[in-house]
Amino acid sequence: MIYCEVVQNIKCLKCKNVSNTMVRIGVFKMCKECWSVEFNVNSFDKIKNIILYENYLAWLKIYRKEFSE
Repeated sequence: MIYCEVVQNIKCLKCKNVSNTMVRIGVFKMCKECWSVEFNVNSFDKIKNIILYENYLAWLKIYRKEFSE
């Protein structure tokens, strides 16, 4: 299950912009626009969907690569 919540003043993993309001997806953060595009969801409820989980795993690999360097 993927947990999403709103956080503030953090750099987006996808577009690298800093927005006032960001979405935290597990360990990484995205702006609302990138999150909406990547996950095609507009709700902050608990999400049970294998496709969304696969998208999360793909972005988690990007997050790990970016912060392991």
